[in-house]
Amino acid sequence: MAADAVASWKAYVAAADADRGGYGDECALLVRRGLGDVVVAHFLESAEREFAAVHLPRLKALLENHGAANISRTLSTAAEKVGNAGDDENEWSWVDEAVPRGVAELAAAVDERRRRAARLAAAMHPSNKNDADDATQTLDRRLCAAVGAATATVGPREMTGVCAAYYARALKEFSRRARRARGLGDDDDSEEDDDDRIVIDDDAMEPTRRRPMPAWHPSCEDVMGVAWSRALASVAGGLRAVGGGEGGASDVAEAALHRALETAARVKVRDVAAGDFDKKALPSLLRWLDATPLQFARCALGLDEAGTAEWRGRLEYAIYERLGSLRIDEFFNVIVEFPDSLPAVDDLRRCLRRTTLHDRLTSSLRGALQRRLLIPGAPTSDIIEQYRLTIRALRALDPSGVVLSVVSAPLKEYLRERKDTIRCVVTMLMGARDGADELLGADEDDAMDVGDGDGSRLIAAPPEEWEGDPEFEADEDGRDGGAGRPDGGGGGDGGADGGADGGTDGNAPRRRAATGRGWDAWEPEPVESEAASSRGRRRPVEDELGHLINIYGSKELFINEYRNMLAERLLSKVGYDVTREMHTLELLKIRFGEASLHKCEVMLKDVLDSKRINGNVKAPPAPGTPAARDTASTNILQNSPLDATIVSALFWPPFANEAPDFKLPAEMKNMIDAYSKRYHHLKAPRQLMWRPTLGTVEVEVMRGELELQLSVSTMEAAVLSHFQRKDRWGQDELAAEMGINRATLRRKAVVWINQGLLVEEKNEGPDGSSYRLTTGDDGRVAFGAAAADDEGGGGGAVASAEDQAAAGMKVYEQYVIGMLTNFPSLPPDRIHNMLKMFVQDPPYDRSLDQLEAFLGQLVAEDKLALEGNQYSKR
Repeated sequence: MAADAVASWKAYVAAADADRGGYGDECALLVRRGLGDVVVAHFLESAEREFAAVHLPRLKALLENHGAANISRTLSTAAEKVGNAGDDENEWSWVDEAVPRGVAELAAAVDERRRRAARLAAAMHPSNKNDADDATQTLDRRLCAAVGAATATVGPREMTGVCAAYYARALKEFSRRARRARGLGDDDDSEEDDDDRIVIDDDAMEPTRRRPMPAWHPSCEDVMGVAWSRALASVAGGLRAVGGGEGGASDVAEAALHRALETAARVKVRDVAAGDFDKKALPSLLRWLDATPLQFARCALGLDEAGTAEWRGRLEYAIYERLGSLRIDEFFNVIVEFPDSLPAVDDLRRCLRRTTLHDRLTSSLRGALQRRLLIPGAPTSDIIEQYRLTIRALRALDPSGVVLSVVSAPLKEYLRERKDTIRCVVTMLMGARDGADELLGADEDDAMDVGDGDGSRLIAAPPEEWEGDPEFEADEDGRDGGAGRPDGGGGGDGGADGGADGGTDGNAPRRRAATGRGWDAWEPEPVESEAASSRGRRRPVEDELGHLINIYGSKELFINEYRNMLAERLLSKVGYDVTREMHTLELLKIRFGEASLHKCEVMLKDVLDSKRINGNVKAPPAPGTPAARDTASTNILQNSPLDATIVSALFWPPFANEAPDFKLPAEMKNMIDAYSKRYHHLKAPRQLMWRPTLGTVEVEVMRGELELQLSVSTMEAAVLSHFQRKDRWGQDELAAEMGINRATLRRKAVVWINQGLLVEEKNEGPDGSSYRLTTGDDGRVAFGAAAADDEGGGGGAVASAEDQAAAGMKVYEQYVIGMLTNFPSLPPDRIHNMLKMFVQDPPYDRSLDQLEAFLGQLVAEDKLALEGNQYSKR
């Protein structure tokens, strides 16, 4: 019996080694002796050895002869090289022949082995057809797995890359032919001409509601012919067999095709969308996906409807991921061009809904802002303007405000370190820069706000006939002494032109469209947003101004700076028109409340009251009154260009006192005295206390036939007026005449030197230098060559923030002196804590840094001594 088994095994091995493909009764005998598994193992091992020694080296040699041996290092980009038009296209033309031939030969060898496997299974079970069929299926499956393992270990490492290049070339040719069939040119950009007709609905793109395959897209058979399509499909079939069977883990066909199509999608996204922000790219890309890659995949893999839907999902994800990654890399430029780049923002918003690119967006944008914006050389006003655009763009991208909260953190921290941040924000608000109304105009839309993540402000459902009305679309916005004004020779206080026109946000419709379709479009915040922020789900969404104010986390600093700048404007204004300032103030009162801005309201009322009083002062006096008998004052007032602003000093910020002893020229002084007398007659017993260093003077300077009109300060006008008396003044002489020091005089004289009216000359005497009027020989400076704005330097009408802070700390001086009288010495932190504990009226609310600055000032005044970190009384 054992001899029969040995003889049967030898007969089987001889038949297998002879490659006759015919098996006799010895196979059935071996099965009956329980050696069927040994027969199958021998068959599979011999097949694996055959492919490893013969067929796979033959395939490798075929590829090497066509150039694959020299391009293995570039196979990661092979499909992209093929996808690009140019010189690389011919470099890869060899794959058109090598891949089909090599795959066909390898597939033929696999088919031959499968036929031999079927004959072996039949020989092993000659009397039972069912057992033979089961054995055939099992042996076929194990054979394909063995061939796939041999291919993966012994076959060409570059097989997938080369096949991907083959598919990429075939896809490119199919794309060209398909475009010609649709009447389009070879240029990819020509497909964009009618993309505006395509409207993409987010709901239509959800996996549960797939778009049906458009019937008007031509298939591969329609475009390339049946023979070409069958050849393409046969390559995929051969690759499937080599890869270990359909659906196997090492399916080379699907891996190669996916790489080719994904690379084509990346190239298409780059060509269509890179650097182009004013047009949506997603409609064109999804249309191209249905027209070209999906049709190609159906033909290459022989996909049914279910397979087509699966591949559409995979390719759509590739489109969303590639487009989203591109837009993220370009998002800083998108922000710069906003709102013209709103289509690009909308594309990215849809991509983020279908991918997990949120973390990449936040990290990339934060890095771009820090590299390109938060640099020492960038002006604060430009940084704030870019921050405003960032707010608007990210609100359109993510109405929940989570991305903005993450991205804006370093931006806010950087702006807090700049001293002029608040002033720049207030300057924008007051209309000195464009866009002031956009900062304030969103308040009218707050009733429709659905910004909070918990939906606490979600409005009630409107009637059916109102659905779709843009007026009911959701909006995510948050809420949140006397002085003279000389117009041509007088002296006193004044203001500058400023303010903001209008109260509506011109971008509100676009913003609402980006936020949602209306009350029924509200959605909870995505899970990714919660992971990206540590602030919890209750996240109020603020508008631009709210974000700018919250740079410092408090509205008090903003309101104080607004009050200071409003005073500057009003005290340098020519005339009494405050319409724009009142408009801005009313909008701010809506946001901050009337109580916070009461002082500003009084300031504007002072200007309006000053207009009425100024008219009464200059009006002819009633006959028989004391004012009527003062004919000298009446004559002066009738011809006086002096207009005065009478202020309620308790409501205005502290005024600057650059030159306490400043003396006006006689002409200006006479006008002020006449104005004061008439005011006293009208408002007895009230009298005016003038601040002659404040205000604006409109000056007309004639030089030959040339006329120059300037608006300058009173001291600058006084400097020039003294040259009406004589042509040359020594610096010390003129400073004494005006009651100011030499440094102040020099700052004021610079205006007229730059205008070409005065020349500074160095003297050898004790006077140092002198000023004289220019003559015809002084041709080096052109008359009126420079503007007068801010040329004179020096302080403004309102005391600086540092001076105001120092004045506010003065009330605590006696407390500090008293502490150091009772204690020999104290560190600043203990002084700080004791002030907070004992000073209640007014309550001590200063920071430790402010206290240390104040203590340093007391040391400079020789009132305190500092040793190490201990302060003591002198």
